[in-house]
Amino acid sequence: MELADLLKLQIHEAIVQLQQAEKALHKQEMTHASIYVENAKGILVKLGGKIR
Repeated sequence: MELADLLKLQIHEAIVQLQQAEKALHKQEMTHASIYVENAKGILVKLGGKIR
């Protein structure tokens, strides 16, 4: 798998995590939303390291 494909996959996974966070917020599930946001943040931080 090429680097560009891996980056796209990771970006997609971060987006999915943020979508899950949004759904959790609509249900007033703040703890779950926070976990999803932290997951997305972790993915994006790792992604930033690969791009540099």
